[in-house]
Amino acid sequence: MNNLNISQAISLMREGMPVARLDWENDRFIYLVPANEYPAQTEVAKTLAKENGKVPYLEYIAEATDKGIKMYSPTCEDILAEDWITVKLA
Repeated sequence: MNNLNISQAISLMREGMPVARLDWENDRFIYLVPANEYPAQTEVAKTLAKENGKVPYLEYIAEATDKGIKMYSPTCEDILAEDWITVKLA
């Protein structure tokens, strides 16, 4: 799908589809990471862990880049854009 707005892109991410802006590089896209619990990896996280040693994380949007995965923070341009597209992963 092409020419989506941010609301449509978020709806598709909730269905498990990655999305991107039309002018982003081919290896850059965003996707929704659902809420889950993960084993504490740092001393700070260990202070936040439940009795099972896991830390609860809320859902968030991740960005895949050529350097790795990071948390995504949209720009004003991203929010107002209507050139979001779905991404087909190999």
